[in-house]
Amino acid sequence: MTKLIGGGPAFLLAMSCAAAMTQDHGHGNPERQKLLGTEIKDFSLTDSTGKAFQLSSLRRTEKNKGTMAVLTFWCTTCVSCREIEKDFNRRAREYKEKGALFLMVDSNAPETVEQVSGFLKKNELSFPVLMDSESEIARYFGATRTTTTAVIDAEGRLRYYGGYGNSVVNAVEDLLVGKGVAVPESQASG
Repeated sequence: MTKLIGGGPAFLLAMSCAAAMTQDHGHGNPERQKLLGTEIKDFSLTDSTGKAFQLSSLRRTEKNKGTMAVLTFWCTTCVSCREIEKDFNRRAREYKEKGALFLMVDSNAPETVEQVSGFLKKNELSFPVLMDSESEIARYFGATRTTTTAVIDAEGRLRYYGGYGNSVVNAVEDLLVGKGVAVPESQASG
């Protein structure tokens, strides 16, 4: 069960299947645009291994330097997701020790934990997948296409939103060295 809580930590969010997401008729989402630079509400989800995840667990505190979150919406039946999975998997391993947690978010209601876990195993993918079966997180971000990605800094602010690719890597690199994100938004292409 998805549960929006309040303020939240840094993360990059990968969005889930378009069929389960809000329709976007090419006009952009003014509500999402209002989120850029602001603190994201905390939420908790269960991942594809059954482990609980809470966004605020990544947040910077006096005792913890915090972790950036990279969330990409994804599902097992999405063609554009197949195009980025290997790169996402590699980057998830590469950036884990650098302070960025790469997570997929599956907002495709019909998909089960068993289906997702089986798909990951079959395709030798090790990135975590958060199960957003009620599409609450997808709606909150205004995500309408898979491979849409959100980058959230260690203070919990949305710093990048858009398509997965070089723009995401550039945003992560900018934040890791303490710079502002040069290109905070791009067009999702999934």
